[in-house]
Amino acid sequence: MQWVLRDPSRFLQERKDLEQLQKEADWLAACAWRVDADLVVEVDMDFEIHGKSYAVMLTYPDLFPETPAYIRPRDASQQWSNHQYGPGGSLCLEWRADNWERHVTGADLARSAHRLLTAEK
Repeated sequence: MQWVLRDPSRFLQERKDLEQLQKEADWLAACAWRVDADLVVEVDMDFEIHGKSYAVMLTYPDLFPETPAYIRPRDASQQWSNHQYGPGGSLCLEWRADNWERHVTGADLARSAHRLLTAEK
């Protein structure tokens, strides 16, 4: 949650971008913000892809936006992709630590995850 306190305008922009994505994307069935027990900001989302529901979690680390947020299954036992770091692991998306850019948003990551899962399923 440190990043929210450090950069509240970015937090508000992240919320706005995900709200806009939810309005535009028929595949984004749900989007709920929360703070976990360790005060990490997370967003639970449900993607609908080819008639199947994917319960994903977008996690914003404390050093966001200097470091990337990431998306993984909410169920730690699930592995959906060959581009995933093991069961329950994060999806290997277009932006990761090696090519991260500060302007990339959680909405961008959600779109990237949707493209990955749509192409593989």
